[in-house]
Amino acid sequence: MKEAKRKGKAVVVGGSIAGLSCAHALIAAGWEVVVLEKASSPPTGCATGAGLGLDPLSQKLIQSWLKQPHTLELNTLPLTIDQNQATYGDKKINRILTRDEDFNFRAAYWSDLHSLLYKSLPAHIVRWGHMFLSFIISNDKTRGNSVTMKMSDDMISKMHEAAESSLLPELANVIRETKEPFLNVIYDSEPLDRIIWDNVVLIGDAAHPTTPHGLRSTNMSISDAAILGKCLEKWGVENLNSALQEYQSIRVPVTSEQVLFSRRLGLIKQGLVDRGLLDPITAGREECEELRQKNMPFLLDVPDILSIDCAVSALPVLYYDFPTRRRPGELTKKLIESISVMLCAYPIITGRLLRTPDGRWAIKFNDAGVRMVEAKVKGSVDEWLQNVDREKELKLITEFEGGGLAIGLSCTHLLSDPISATMMIKAWADTTLRGEITSPPLFHPLPRRKQEINENTNNLKLNSHLINHYKSAIQNLAPISHTKQTTIALRFNHGTVKSCIAMAGNTNDDEPNTPFEALAALFWTRISKIKGTTKNALVDMSICLDMRKVLKLDKGFFGNCMAYNSVQGDGLDANEVSKAAGFIREAISRMDGDDEVTGLIEWLEHENYENPPCMNGSHLICADLGDVDSYSAVFEDNVGPIRVSYYFEPAVGPGQIVILPSSGGDGPSSRVIAVTLPEDEAEELLEDALIKQFEPTILMGLLNKRHS
Repeated sequence: MKEAKRKGKAVVVGGSIAGLSCAHALIAAGWEVVVLEKASSPPTGCATGAGLGLDPLSQKLIQSWLKQPHTLELNTLPLTIDQNQATYGDKKINRILTRDEDFNFRAAYWSDLHSLLYKSLPAHIVRWGHMFLSFIISNDKTRGNSVTMKMSDDMISKMHEAAESSLLPELANVIRETKEPFLNVIYDSEPLDRIIWDNVVLIGDAAHPTTPHGLRSTNMSISDAAILGKCLEKWGVENLNSALQEYQSIRVPVTSEQVLFSRRLGLIKQGLVDRGLLDPITAGREECEELRQKNMPFLLDVPDILSIDCAVSALPVLYYDFPTRRRPGELTKKLIESISVMLCAYPIITGRLLRTPDGRWAIKFNDAGVRMVEAKVKGSVDEWLQNVDREKELKLITEFEGGGLAIGLSCTHLLSDPISATMMIKAWADTTLRGEITSPPLFHPLPRRKQEINENTNNLKLNSHLINHYKSAIQNLAPISHTKQTTIALRFNHGTVKSCIAMAGNTNDDEPNTPFEALAALFWTRISKIKGTTKNALVDMSICLDMRKVLKLDKGFFGNCMAYNSVQGDGLDANEVSKAAGFIREAISRMDGDDEVTGLIEWLEHENYENPPCMNGSHLICADLGDVDSYSAVFEDNVGPIRVSYYFEPAVGPGQIVILPSSGGDGPSSRVIAVTLPEDEAEELLEDALIKQFEPTILMGLLNKRHS
């Protein structure tokens, strides 16, 4: 029995937004958390408190923590324009100094955001009415942590006059209706060069108090929490010091520059810089441009450890059993030399994904974006495959001391799909075997629609099934589940697949179902039954297909051509495999026009989705990789892969079905079906009567069941 990993335990001092964000991030990392807050109870009543501006990264992080991600949008308002405007005294003459209409922030009340984060935490995590005390013995000088003073009647009168002469009427009214205004002097502090001491960590304003001019306080706090959680998850409890050191190394350079930039914005607006007050009448364009929020250092930066925009990756794993035994390391040395040659034909892969100033992803060719991992294991490749499971396979073992090799490739979907990833492995194999790539890759943009494009989004076929599916996925992001998932792999030989096709029957057009349609229908109905859906409804499913043929692309095209479409399970029950196959065929037919797919491409670009939505969240995913050419990746004469696996990471949502070709000896229709589900559901699937009726070969099952 596998020994359970030791859980970390953390006490978060302070139950504000930073503290609650930290609790969410640490729980996601597998830690036990308690939050101490001196307030006696959570805030109640109407929306109050400071107004906050949430940047796009903070929005995504918060949504990943909420039980219902769409509630963030319901409780915030678009803050799409960053405008600096000057008003001249009694004449109320306005001058726009800077205007950015592509700001993409959202505005929130402090209390609304706090409530969302608090209500999404498990019960009893926050201990209200608890205070953490620390004592400092200092010199005999007066110390304080804030400067707040009441205002005299004369000061209030002057403030009202100034507000009415220079502010919008709505803002002036807010000030006038405030019963007891006070002055709260704004302070920040010099950036700290360290934010960790042993096992004590600072986040939020405790680590980097800042002025409000840069809209960074809340955003920095949320990023602090998320990055700390990822570092702890990466290193584990046993390497706590390494985790905290990495957290500090990531955050200190960023927060230090952002604190100083916020300070400078405040100094400019208040006329406290050396050059004097910014005169809105005489200020030139260059002076005004300094006021733009998008000048904030690292504003669009996403650290590699976080990188939720490109976290989804494709991972093929190919196993080889070479008849000739070599000295340890001999083959890998040869492969290292050949991959260097192969990568010359793949400059996109060797670059690094970076953000452009306008927030889009780009490839920068000044750094090696390829990382190689070597790992050896005792025993042979055959012994490994008899006992392999998802967790072991994702460790990317490469060489087996008893003979054999495994080659895996992990690549973000921003660059490649499984077909292109396999094509690159084949190019590596060709270079190793023949010294040249037989089918060089082609790099070019995806095609556009033939008709002229209007800037109006209505011209982008907003009634398109694909666009509607993507819109729904974006608007209904599912919370990330941390339920442990496992993968089982079943091989259906040629005859078994034909039997499955016969059971699924013919569709309305009297053409037999394809292997994908029949197998997808079989597993869709079985998984729906296990998940216990309501009568006359299967779980909603998204099919994922390669669009190269639809777009008439050359087979050498390198990039991501996978598209998703929904298959609704309403009106079906788990016994209607034939009808389920018909629903799947209908969904595929809606993806068969190039205008449909190119329209989706243009819509995503038009809507500024430079961060592609994660589609493997709320629906069961079924991917057709039946045309992937993995068994032709031959590194030595007459020695092809003996087993191939594919993963779509991360495994979130209800589950995944990946349908792959089997090795050539099983017949042209043979397939391997890899299913990723929570462990208890995977166990039920292996025992399903209809699945067992086909007598598939279990290539990867549940280890505890194999040996029982």
